Amino acid sequence: GENNKLKVKRKHKLTNNEFYIEIKNCDLLPGDILYLKSNDFVPCDCLILEGECIVNENSLNGSLDIFKKKSLENNNDQFNYQISRVNILYHGMKIVKSISKLKEGYISVLCINTGPNTYKANQYSNILYLFERKVEYKKMYEMLGEGRKSVLFLIGIVFALSILIGLIFIFSLDVDLNFKKP
Repeated sequence: GENNKLKVKRKHKLTNNEFYIEIKNCDLLPGDILYLKSNDFVPCDCLILEGECIVNENSLNGSLDIFKKKSLENNNDQFNYQISRVNILYHGMKIVKSISKLKEGYISVLCINTGPNTYKANQYSNILYLFERKVEYKKMYEMLGEGRKSVLFLIGIVFALSILIGLIFIFSLDVDLNFKKP
């Protein structure tokens, strides 16, 4: 939940010294380093720095499949949010199993997106946008009035009939279309 306390490593902006604090999930910031283990839910979008894990993506796409995620091969590798999906844990995923050299099997991850900037929030916002567009089109259709709706309906019928008549005409011609006749 949002009230779970996480142990997070942060860097002081002025001195660049690292320090540990305990914070709520909702107080995470991009750049925070967190430590996750088996059965944890991922509280933000993050890049795996050390370790690997098996995750359930059910909360993202409804899939019951599990996937293996791993850290970047080399910490100097160029990171690309769109390409490096095997190295990213998304907000809401459940870690089924973590494998790490760190204490008690914790994997270390770097927070890259939180709140409305996460992949999951982006997916929800896309769905809401499509729903809002559908509502707008429905309102526009309702504003047409009955007379205009009838005209649109008749135009649709005429268009469909003209295609049907054209097809009947083409197939009624006695033209060899390279079909074998019995």
